[in-house]
Amino acid sequence: MITEISRTGAAISLDRAKRELRIRSRDFDQQLADNISEALRYVERLAQITLATTVQRKFSLPDWPQSEIVTSGGPTWWYAVQSPILLPHPPWSSTDSVTYFDLDDAEQTVNSANYNTRGSDTAPAELEFDETYTFPSLRQRRDAVNITYTTGSATPDPIGVQAAIQRLHFLFDGNADRRMECDRLLISLRNPSFGRVTGIRDVARG
Repeated sequence: MITEISRTGAAISLDRAKRELRIRSRDFDQQLADNISEALRYVERLAQITLATTVQRKFSLPDWPQSEIVTSGGPTWWYAVQSPILLPHPPWSSTDSVTYFDLDDAEQTVNSANYNTRGSDTAPAELEFDETYTFPSLRQRRDAVNITYTTGSATPDPIGVQAAIQRLHFLFDGNADRRMECDRLLISLRNPSFGRVTGIRDVARG
């Protein structure tokens, strides 16, 4: 379960929306503001990206990540590999905290030295715990483990922004062609065959 905590710097300003729609009057400002928010969130939800300067989210899990068994050199050789926790809505900026509820239902914080995050501009970030870290026992609850992280960029994905603009046109004037163009752009964002590059940007502690 992912919950949005805060958001700053929408990728489409009211002034830009009015230029795109060729509107000069202030009579539609509130409607446009609502349409901008709806269009941006529509694209963010379907493309799993962030179209804002910063968005802080909390990713809640019922348990610690599981390990996968990998065989090597025959059926008698195997080892466990920890599955990373994927943090959606790139570009990733920071992992702010990892907390959990212990058996006494008290919230505890994991030291940031015990995990690292591989951030990406176009793919979910990957959070992994150190191999030496021992996972504490958890209280049984849906949000037993909580990862707070921040995504966003001052220069958001241009295809995502264009998709949101097309969606904005559809919401404001009902043009079905604009809706179809938005959907076409969304496909290019989600389908690797369209040449999207998924490059790991950096490795950062915490």
